[in-house]
Amino acid sequence: MLFTSQEEDDTTYSEMILQQVDVFQAEEIEAGANGGGKAGMVQHVSLLLSPQDAVTLTNARQQGEIDLMMNPWNGEQTEVSPVSLTPQGESE
Repeated sequence: MLFTSQEEDDTTYSEMILQQVDVFQAEEIEAGANGGGKAGMVQHVSLLLSPQDAVTLTNARQQGEIDLMMNPWNGEQTEVSPVSLTPQGESE
């Protein structure tokens, strides 16, 4: 899982927070326009997490955005360095 946040100085920060997470269930749910929401499809993914991983994921969701990426299971975790992008100055 990838965590991304935008800092106050407009720097975008991304970091891999969880790897090799088991997916319990994945489904698409039709969302209606009832209650003021947008109509369309919502993807719902249930994960099997340890209590510590659940805390990590919840904190990341509160602080920024999370993205779930599927990768082939090879039994090993990959070392991924965090990335920080600073917006470039405006050209005159």
